[in-house]
Amino acid sequence: MVSVMVLLPLSGCVSMFALMGLCFAVAIKDQHVNSFANLPAGAHKLAFPLVAQDTTMPDMGARAAPVIIVTGAFISLLYVFYYAQSLTVNLTFARLRKQNLQSKDKQRVKLDDVKYGTAGGRNVLAANRTVGNTLEQAIPFLASMWMHAVFLNVRRATFIGWIYIATRLIYPLVFVLNVKTGGAAIFASTLPGYACVLALLAPVLLDAADVSIDL
Repeated sequence: MVSVMVLLPLSGCVSMFALMGLCFAVAIKDQHVNSFANLPAGAHKLAFPLVAQDTTMPDMGARAAPVIIVTGAFISLLYVFYYAQSLTVNLTFARLRKQNLQSKDKQRVKLDDVKYGTAGGRNVLAANRTVGNTLEQAIPFLASMWMHAVFLNVRRATFIGWIYIATRLIYPLVFVLNVKTGGAAIFASTLPGYACVLALLAPVLLDAADVSIDL
């Protein structure tokens, strides 16, 4: 039973991480090179919104490719965290159960104690907070990135989106290190993430308010 509890989330974690890597590989190879093939004459490729005058649905789909890839990578990363959370809980439960058997303790630890209680310790807490914090920030990030791409600049939204994913990747590590640094390490992930959301959202709001900005 323990082997299945470990292998299932482990396989899910590896497969979703591979999918995220595939998204990154596609982005690196610039498979969306033709995304801007149908721009009007004289249009600036790096400052062109997803939706523009006389934009057709095929054109819009092609131009959206970079942001779609980032979105796919983010969703893949979220599922990596889901599976890693399950894997951490199951491994911790197996370790504690083994300790119970070796010590012949009559009060055996239950899976619920590890998954929903405090018996799992710091590692389970780190896995839970990684999932929780990523979910908490998912809507602000995705909404801001897509609004930026639709109304302002596809390429810039894509670039900032990849930076945001990088800040998410290091969250589990800095959470574990947080104990040793007195709570400062976590800011290495959260503050750059907040800055990315602000960089995506603020220009859209300023543009909606007809405030002139030079980006």
